[in-house]
Formats: sequence, C-alpha cells, structure tokens
Amino acid sequence: MGSIREHLSAQVERTLAGAAGWSFGHPARALAAVALLTALALWQARTLSVNSDMSELLPESFPSVQALHLLEKRFGSIGYVVVAVWGGDGETLKKMADDLAPVLEALPDVRYVDYTRPTAFLEEHALYFLETADLIEIRDRLVAREEYEKRKANPLFIDFEQAAPPPVDLSGMKSRYDVRGDRQWVQAQLGARYYFDPDKPLVMLMAKPANPNLDLAYARVLVDHVKQAVATFNPQRYDARFEVGFTGRYTKRIDQQALIQKDLAIASMVALVLVLGYIALHFRRLLATALIMVPLLVGLCWSFGLASVTFGALNILTAFIASVLTGLGIDNGIHLLSRFQSEHALGSSDDAAVRATFGNTGRGVVVAALTTVAGFAALAPSEFRAFREFGTIAAGGIVLLIGAYFLTLPALLALALRHGWRPRSEAHQEPGRLMGVILGHPGGVLTGCILAVALCCTALPRLRFDFDFRALEKSDLPSFRLDRETNRLLGYSQTPIVVLTPNSADERTIAEQLRARRIEFGSDSTLDFIAASVDLVPEHQETKRVLIERIGAIVGKVRPSWVAPELRHYLDIAKHMTTAKPFRFDDLPSEVRRQFQGVDAEAGEGFIMAFPGIDLSDGVATARLAREIRGASALAGRASIVAGEAMVLADILEMVVREAPKVIATAAIAIFLVTLLLLGRLRDTVVSLAPALVSVAATLALMPVVGLRHLGK
Repeated sequence: MGSIREHLSAQVERTLAGAAGWSFGHPARALAAVALLTALALWQARTLSVNSDMSELLPESFPSVQALHLLEKRFGSIGYVVVAVWGGDGETLKKMADDLAPVLEALPDVRYVDYTRPTAFLEEHALYFLETADLIEIRDRLVAREEYEKRKANPLFIDFEQAAPPPVDLSGMKSRYDVRGDRQWVQAQLGARYYFDPDKPLVMLMAKPANPNLDLAYARVLVDHVKQAVATFNPQRYDARFEVGFTGRYTKRIDQQALIQKDLAIASMVALVLVLGYIALHFRRLLATALIMVPLLVGLCWSFGLASVTFGALNILTAFIASVLTGLGIDNGIHLLSRFQSEHALGSSDDAAVRATFGNTGRGVVVAALTTVAGFAALAPSEFRAFREFGTIAAGGIVLLIGAYFLTLPALLALALRHGWRPRSEAHQEPGRLMGVILGHPGGVLTGCILAVALCCTALPRLRFDFDFRALEKSDLPSFRLDRETNRLLGYSQTPIVVLTPNSADERTIAEQLRARRIEFGSDSTLDFIAASVDLVPEHQETKRVLIERIGAIVGKVRPSWVAPELRHYLDIAKHMTTAKPFRFDDLPSEVRRQFQGVDAEAGEGFIMAFPGIDLSDGVATARLAREIRGASALAGRASIVAGEAMVLADILEMVVREAPKVIATAAIAIFLVTLLLLGRLRDTVVSLAPALVSVAATLALMPVVGLRHLGK
C-alpha cells in the first residue's frame, strides 16, 4: 500500500511539474489560453445576480414553496408597492391621494390601488353583521323603550313606581364583538376612510402588482414604473412641504438586494486590500504582489463563471463567496512564490526551480486543497439550496483557483525573468524567540494550549443558533422603517398567511378551528386574528332583514329634536343603517372583494387570511406560527393549502436545524477520510487535523464571549 501511494505521489509530482514546465516554456500560449478562458468566464458571469429571496433557498418540491406558487397563481402577487406621502396639510394630502390613485392604476404593471377603506358600505350594513339573537335583543329593548316613552307621554298615565326607563345602551354588546375573531377584519375597515395618520400627517397608497409571479427583475421594473409615475405626477405641486417615500414587499426586496450588492462589493474590496497589504509586507516587491494577485483574480473570474453556469444567481450565503475564495486561494500563491525564491536562492536554474516548486510544493498545495474541496463538497448533497450551492461553488472555485495558479503563475514568472526581474534571495533565518520557546518546551506549551481551549469551551453552553432573521435584513433602511409604519396604520400585516380551501364550507370549518386554537393558546398564540371570505357575507340575512326593518320603524319615529344635539348625527346613521338591504359577495365594494378573490380564483373556493400577531423576524415565533396554523388545518380534517412567506421561513429554519448536524458530520468525515487516504497513517492524520479542530472549537467557544450569539425563545 505504501509503495502504491509513493508511486502515485511521484506520478502526481511529475505531472504537476510537467504542466508548470510547459507553461513556463510557452508563456504566450499559456497566457492566451488563460485570457480566452477568462473572457468566456466573464461573458458568462455578466448575467450573474444576487437573489435575496428567502423562498429560493428551499427546493421546489417543498410543500410551502409549491403552496406559495399556487397562491400566486390563484390570488396573484402577495404584497404591495406602497407610496407614502407626508407633511403639509392633511386635507390636501387626501385630495392629492384621490388624484394620484388613478394615475397609478393606469400603469400596466398595477392591478389596482388601495388607499381608502370601504367604511361607508360596512357602516351601512353593520346591523347584518350582528347575530340574530343580538338583533332580537335590540328590537326588544327599543320596543320596551318605545312603550315606556308612549306611557310617559300619555297625560292620563301616572307612574306610581317611578320606574327607570328601559336601557338602550349597547356598549356591552359592542365589547363582545370587539373580541370576535370573525369580525376583527371588518372592524379594522371602519373608522377613517383614508389610510391616513393625522399625527404626522401621512397618507398611503398601496399598488397591487398585476403580474402573479414577480421575480426580482420584474419587481424592479414595477417599482421603477411606480416611482416614475409619482415623480411625473409631482405631489409637491399640491404642497411644497410634501415628502414622498416608498415601501412594501417589493421595494424592500429591491432595497435589500441593493444593500447586499453594496456590502458584497465592499467586502470583496476590503478582502483584496487586506490581501494586497499582507503580500506587499511579506514580499516587499510590487512585481511579486502582481505575480500572486493576477492568478488569484483569474481564478475568481473562472469561479463566477462556474456559478453562473451552474446556478445562474448567488443566494444570501454564496454572495460573499469571493471573499471566502480570496482567503483560501491566496495561500497557494504565497507558498508557490516563496518556494520558487528559495529554489532560486539555492542556485537552481529557472526551469528547474519552476519544476521543483510546482512539483513538490504544488503537490502539497493540491493535497491541502483536496481536503478543503472534500469538506465543501460534502455540502453539495444537502436539500437546503444555500448549503448545496455554497458547497458546489466553493469546491469548484478552489479547483479553479489551483488550475489558475498552475497555468498562469509559471507563464508570468517566465515573462518576468525575461524582462530582467530576479527573485529576491533571502538568507536563512534562525527561529524566532517564540518558536524557540515552543520547540524548547513542547510539553508545557501543549498543556497550556489544552487548558486555554478547555477554558474557552466553558462558554460553549451559552452558544445558541441565531433564529433572528433581522440578522439577514437591514431593518433600519427607510423602506423597512416605513413598512412598519404601514402595518401600524393598517392595523395588520400586509403579508398574511393564506389558507386556500376547495369550497366555502371547508373555509368556514378551518376558520373556526383557527379561532378556537387562538383562544385555546391564549397569550401563547402567534395569531392576531383570522379573516375569511365567508365572514364578509353574514348568514340568515333574510331573518335579520325583518328584524332590521322593525328596528328601523321604531328609530324612524324618533324626531331629531328629541335627541341631544351632539347625538343627532348618530341618529341619522342609525336610520340609514336600517334601510340597508341583504347583500351577496358580489355586492361588496371592489376594495373588499379583491382582497379575498384572486384573478384566477374559481367561484366557491375558500380563502382565509391569518394575520400574525408576532414579528416574523423572530424565527422561533415564526416556527410556532406555522405549527399553529397547520395544526388547526389538520384538526379540522379538511383539505387545504397553507401558503405564505412565514411558512417558507419556518421550513427554512426546520431544514437548517435538521441539515446542519448532518452536513457538519459529513464534512468532518470526508475531510478525515481524504486526509487519511493522502497521508496513509492514522497518527499523521490526527496530528494534521488537530490544530483545525482546536481552532474550530475555540472559535465557537469565543463567540458567546464576544457577543456573537442569540438566545432563541
């Protein structure tokens, strides 16, 4: 076995030396090939983008992903592009909103614009949303009060008991409806007609996309069209004090994308500057720095070309792959150039120095790279796309970096030597004082290191997985701050979880089960309230109509002069409410129907919106929300589809927690086996891997100490 390994090692060394020798001997051909491959890689990488959409991290086969696509097909795009205008006079703001809404609705990318609540219709038909028993109680109270007032008005009637008038106060009844889950969405639509905050003042218009499936490119076009329309409309012509802002799901995605790309550029630039600084300090020669950096940049270009061919886009994890590959790849150039200088200092010819460098040290570089490739390649089989894509790009990128150095560096050395550059000969240096201490007292140093690592590991129990999605968001961006303002103004989230059912009967059953679980869970519930399309059309309307007409007959007899001036307005409203007729779903205002009815939805299909009562950035709470909703659907025993970004986020967390131990174990085993195969001896393998294991353990242990932790709830 040993002889086979030695033979294979020698063969690899000869092959590497031969390849480097050819590049050194034919630098023009080698660099022409490098230039061609780099041009092809850059051409391919021109379309490479960064996709910050969290739903793209799961496989298409996942139910939450499929449900989200089905929801978009049936209901249309989830979320809005929100235009916010604030400052100046409140009434002028409302007038401006009336004029701006049709301008935005005229855009081909916009399906409709929501900026007012259906207050008038719901107030007019409010009595139909009461239970029949409550209408009977109201009728009986009014009849009793009417009879009392008649007796009081009769001059022949003498009230010996001085009885108090029958009460007509309905505040107690109102309080019961304030906590009714099937009425909360309707109640949220009552009150102010506009989405208007009088304190700021601020008005909001929410543009619904017309395209059901919005990828990032189309979302950018949509947001640009909305911004251009607003700029052309020029709200400041109404009042110079007006300020305009944009938010909503798609604006946030674009802003987040831009921020990631900006951070990516900064991180890559910082990595390159740090690498350049280190190389410059190490070699103290400008050309030596170029000899190392050029192959590195070539390898990075090839890696981006590979990423573009393989996946087409980078995710939030692979976006910073350039910084990772820069750190891993630069060591190759340093080792190779240092060895070449050493060989040259020993008197070797240029060709012999190149062959010895890339044959001997190159073999070590390849061996070290293989273990790293094995570790990253272990991520490739993962179901989690972020792991799989990162592992594939990193493993492939390391191979390409090695290829770039072996093809490019010898050719560059040949050209440099031909133009008079000579490697700097460095005198042999004695070990430094620190190295002398280590070599002189190995046992004591090893014991001290073990104690230091053991001390660090005492902090490991405080290390927790970070379940806070805000770590992946820049929540202080203007669009993120304005989004929170929008949700506050609406009274609920713009992106609820949606439950799709095959019919309205199943819709009612599941909605009732969701509300029952919310009550059962109490303060531990993650739901704010449930809104179902069946809630919008009350039952038993014909029976209620008879009662409402009777109530109207009594209220109609009340003269305004009989009522205190401050209450006469409410008397008019009450009289108007009793004239309302029964209605169907199709009679509802369009601003109500379109929130519960998709562009491709079929008649009779059920639609439930579950509004979260938690911050969806809290991963642990989001996972509880998913379990609560799915559990209610399962208990109801009805076929349904639960869709929403929260469900995708919950599945991502579940997959990360499930996949991470397997991925780490697979990577560790792969690295161990490859190292054992390359070194051939267990003792050498353990000695080789021990520093890496200690470094990983110490890094994890120190994270809680320096504050890089988050305690999940």
